[in-house]
Formats: sequence, structure tokens, C-alpha cells
Amino acid sequence: MLGNRQILDDSDIDPGVLAGKAEGLRSEGQTVMFIAVDGKTTGLLGVADPIKKSTYEAVALLRRDGKAKKDRITMPEASVVDAM
Repeated sequence: MLGNRQILDDSDIDPGVLAGKAEGLRSEGQTVMFIAVDGKTTGLLGVADPIKKSTYEAVALLRRDGKAKKDRITMPEASVVDAM
């Protein structure tokens, strides 16, 4: 199985020691997917797209206009937005 933390939780699979590693990757702006085999977490995968130079200006303009909030920016985790 390949999925995020919620999928692991829904499947009653414990991420074990990889939970901390996953949080570290998220704090770097990566989206994390866990790998589970036979009901046990066996690995994880962190994926990140490079942030375009124009992203910072776009977010600053949205914030200036009061239209940017963490819960409105389409990203899987608020920690990804914090990493920006």
C-alpha cells in the first residue's frame, strides 16, 4: 500500500519510527507517502516540487489582499506552506 498518514490510520497501520522522519520531510516542504506491506510500514517517500520564484510574490500579494490563509492554499499539509 502507498498512502499518506490518514490512509495508514484508516487501515490501522502504525507508522512506527518513520512518523518522525515523515514530519522532518514535511517541515522541508515535502509531501510524504508511506509504504506498507502486509500491514506493516516498510518505508516512506518524500516528494517536493521546486518552488517557482514567482510563488513568493504571488503569496505575498494574496496575503496583502487578505486572501491567503494556510487553509486556503491547496497543499496537503500546513507544514508544507510553513516551509515556503
